[in-house]
Amino acid sequence: MKLQASIVLYFLLSFPVPVFSFAEGHPAYSPDPIIQEPLDLPDPHFHHGYRITRMSLFADIFYTNNGAGWKVNPNYHSILQNWDMHDTVVVTQNSHYFSDPFYKYIMINTKDFSEIEVHLESSPNRDNIYTHSIKYVNSQNGLLLLQNGSLWKVVQADLSVIDKWRSSDIVLVGQNAECCCASSHILINTSMHDPYTHNRDLARVDLVRAN
Repeated sequence: MKLQASIVLYFLLSFPVPVFSFAEGHPAYSPDPIIQEPLDLPDPHFHHGYRITRMSLFADIFYTNNGAGWKVNPNYHSILQNWDMHDTVVVTQNSHYFSDPFYKYIMINTKDFSEIEVHLESSPNRDNIYTHSIKYVNSQNGLLLLQNGSLWKVVQADLSVIDKWRSSDIVLVGQNAECCCASSHILINTSMHDPYTHNRDLARVDLVRAN
């Protein structure tokens, strides 16, 4: 009898026992592996950084790891020539005085903080794992969820900007450079593109929850 009891106890202990939690609040976040950022990103919370993947021979255009193509202001070609492949760069607004309005963005190299004026020549590739897209947007309360699980809050002054933004729109995540606004980041909607003015909708945002 003791031998039979020991055998039964052995089999019971051999099977995994499910663990249940009755804690209040939201369940633990279990992210979808399809939308996870690759492990070689510099930092899991460094949402607004991209890496250089290709450069033209004459340093007039380069591409980032989301497939976006950036045309460089000729006055900054020499700076780009000193940048290296796989450098991490951050996009922000161009606040330079007397700069060519065609180059609406500044790209900053996080290695040495050198910067160049750029124009977004081609949007990120939709099927690229580094490309961000909108999963949910609410222009009333300003909450915006990206496909990677990160949640953003749009500043009050820019709620009208996101009124036409829709789910699946492709966005670039950058750093806010405007001193008049305390928000930390910007979202550039590359799907909302005016072919005549080359303008793309831009909203200033703060990170509410990382992915």
